[in-house]
Amino acid sequence: MQSSSTFSLNGRYGQISIERQEDGFPLIRAGAKADALFGLGFIHAVDRQMQMWMLKTVCMGRASEWLAAEPDLIALDRLLRWIDFYGDAGKEYERLGAKTKALLEAYCSGVNAGIRHAGTPFEMRLVRHPRPAWEPRDILALIKMIGFLGLTQTQGDSEKFIIHLLREGIPVDLLRELFPALKDKVTPDYLQTLRSLRSFEAPGGLSRLSSLFAVSASNNWVVGPSRTEAEQAIVCGDPHLSLSLPSVWYPVNMQFDDGYFIGATMAGAPLPVFGRTADLSWTVTYGTADTIDYSIEEIRQGRYRRGNRWLPLKPREDLLKPKGKEAQKLRFYETDAGLIEGEVVEDGHYLCYAWTGRKDVSAETVESFLKLYSVKDVKTAQKTFAAMPFAAFHWVCADREGNIGYQMSGVVPKRQRGVSGLLPFVMWNKKRPWTGMVAPEHMPQSYNPPEGYIVTANNDLGHLAKADVFTLPMPSYRADRITRALKQSKHWTVDEMKELQYDRLSLQAEKFMHILRPLLPDTRKGKLLAEWNLCYEADSIGATLFEAVYRELLFEVFGTVLGTKQMQAVIEQSSLFAMLHGFFDRVLLKRRSRWFGDREREEIMRIAIERALSMPEARYGQRHSFYIENLFFGGKLPRFLGFDAGPLPLPGSRATIPQAQVFRLMGRQASFAPSIRFITDMGTDEAFINNPGGPSDRRFSDLYTKGLDDWLTGRYYRYAAPGRQEDG
Repeated sequence: MQSSSTFSLNGRYGQISIERQEDGFPLIRAGAKADALFGLGFIHAVDRQMQMWMLKTVCMGRASEWLAAEPDLIALDRLLRWIDFYGDAGKEYERLGAKTKALLEAYCSGVNAGIRHAGTPFEMRLVRHPRPAWEPRDILALIKMIGFLGLTQTQGDSEKFIIHLLREGIPVDLLRELFPALKDKVTPDYLQTLRSLRSFEAPGGLSRLSSLFAVSASNNWVVGPSRTEAEQAIVCGDPHLSLSLPSVWYPVNMQFDDGYFIGATMAGAPLPVFGRTADLSWTVTYGTADTIDYSIEEIRQGRYRRGNRWLPLKPREDLLKPKGKEAQKLRFYETDAGLIEGEVVEDGHYLCYAWTGRKDVSAETVESFLKLYSVKDVKTAQKTFAAMPFAAFHWVCADREGNIGYQMSGVVPKRQRGVSGLLPFVMWNKKRPWTGMVAPEHMPQSYNPPEGYIVTANNDLGHLAKADVFTLPMPSYRADRITRALKQSKHWTVDEMKELQYDRLSLQAEKFMHILRPLLPDTRKGKLLAEWNLCYEADSIGATLFEAVYRELLFEVFGTVLGTKQMQAVIEQSSLFAMLHGFFDRVLLKRRSRWFGDREREEIMRIAIERALSMPEARYGQRHSFYIENLFFGGKLPRFLGFDAGPLPLPGSRATIPQAQVFRLMGRQASFAPSIRFITDMGTDEAFINNPGGPSDRRFSDLYTKGLDDWLTGRYYRYAAPGRQEDG
């Protein structure tokens, strides 16, 4: 099916033109910003209407009602009804300024016009999906969902994993060694309270739909003029997500007033998530700061305890109507500390969940995003990022004058001395776990550092903060690899940055191989591993052998204590290991550890090597391949119908710059990989974008998989600002 290549629309202030660029994504021209956003909403709805309805359905907690009554969708709906993204959307809308309201209304008007133009997608007809009008409150709710699913949620699941291990009897000293931030005092009485928790559920991983927003690992960096060939700042970014068709991101080239925006949007919102204008460029990664805490509430007869006082729980009722099944009455409870987890069916102790981004964050965040269309300099951009309380993100940026900067967004609680945030706080004591919130000026930030570059990769940047904000950051392998490369030259170019974004050398493997290499046998496989170049390429046998040894090490050390089945679930059936592998590595790389028992490290490594090298030989691409599945059908249709792409080799690993992981979630394949790549030189008016798929969510459109081959091979599309220089 040939997709329309041009559209001419009547905006409120003038004509809007939309035409397809080489990669199929749009070039939008309008005289006013409001009209440009009308055009953006229109083309979002034309190209990605199915995706938008899926987003809204998930956000509303109605996936099992409107799509299918599957167990994982019912569980997802219960979770999202509990967290309630739409709960304060109306109040948040009233907090918006008049200009912001006008821009959101213009975008939503464009969406609704695009829906009328395109008609109902066949998937929505198939499930008889209602199509309510797109409204500003949808955008306000979506922004909270983006900050929660797979991001804040993963921090909470990681903390719940620690609670689960304590409840299972794993010794506290072992967990302190595994998670060094765990400083809390743990008494026998406290452990008994943990074990007595009602309605406790161990973290079970994300559903297929919620995993689409899970930023497993991302990179962004900015290099100042002193380190580039053109003596202009270069900004790079590559967020990593679970891949689907259509892709998560919707790149756009948009001209309005006297300015432009080139970069990534998400269908359903008019927000410039990352990209550039004439004056500023910015990219983003997940910040891994700890913005959530659990506490323990004692509940009796509908009341919760505060010292000697008993206060009434705040109830909220809802009704879930899964397709073709009996309706489920939902009843949620809230205290002054947060949301009670699970159903309160009897008196006892319950977990309570507190997240700083749950309320009163959407309006300020959306207003800050929309300001980015006109921010001129790095200092102002840092203040703008700091005013995004919805979630913790690392933002790097550069301006036309050659300044570079970094700022973390989000709101992080200040905790009592001795409270790590990793274990639930007992709430009936006189003290409270939070003493306030970390001030924006105390969050991690940097401006024109002397080294001339800034790198983030979900790692600990606590040295740039004036407060403790991290408890479970990801390891620094990727950040260290990028930094090592950047140090080697003062003449970086855009083309060299493209190569760096595809670099597959693993510093994790480098660290382990330094210890493993002397222990390897003088056999064919031993020699192949010893001579491996540490790069995770599709044709590499060494990469496969190393992964086998690494896996056996994990089972030999941690499986012995935690149990083989539990370790297998952590590694293969959840996203936990993607976030926490650095903590496991830290133990494995020690010369001595409590986790080793009375054994020497080398003895354990020899056992792992022997087991791993006895396995059949294979190239990495044979073992590490995946399908990019259609968002709606999720791999349920026969592959020959073409809704899914693959099988595709997925070179890279958890620790390479292009992070790449394949595992199972809820019995289905899941993957994490670069979801888009962006590079720009601030001395130009252009950017280079590499996206795994095209603009359309229509299977039979010529724009459905456009760009996927380029994503595999490393070809970028050039986006040039109209009228600023020659397009080409």
